[in-house]
Amino acid sequence: TGSGLKRSLHYFPHIIVNFELVEAIKLGLVKTVAIDKRKEVAALPLEFKAERESGDVKGLSDGQRVMLRAGFTKLRRLEEGFCSVHPPKHPKMLVVCEDTTVVPHVIAFLKQEGYADDELMEIHSTKKGDIGEEEWKKIKQRLFEVDNHATPKIMVSVLMLREGFDVNNICVIVPLR
Repeated sequence: TGSGLKRSLHYFPHIIVNFELVEAIKLGLVKTVAIDKRKEVAALPLEFKAERESGDVKGLSDGQRVMLRAGFTKLRRLEEGFCSVHPPKHPKMLVVCEDTTVVPHVIAFLKQEGYADDELMEIHSTKKGDIGEEEWKKIKQRLFEVDNHATPKIMVSVLMLREGFDVNNICVIVPLR
């Protein structure tokens, strides 16, 4: 700070030097990336695009259903783990669909698997066009506060949540693209 003869150096006491990544992971200070590779899933001939007829989406493919089930199985395990370690934290799952016509099929499948309306959130350009500006602002506000609430548990999007989307509790990402 200062200039000329009154210039002085200040060090920041909160900067940690030589803090090992392994130690930070053990202390829960950083996220770890875990790509779930299961031999039984990898051995299946999975199709990751929705079933279509004459260009129209007719339903989810078997591969997409397998990926979704693996995703919410992982989400449930994380929820159980979070409850014992840090109850105020709520893990979330992000599903990235191939296009907006697939989203209703994903939502219907998740409801069929037992998820309630308040546990699901869809956020994509068609949704934005279907509702008014005021309602869209409420959805965006709910989305950006998702870390503070138990619901929604699952967000379904089509590439709308990218740069600038900062939610700490997204622990599972299911790419259906």
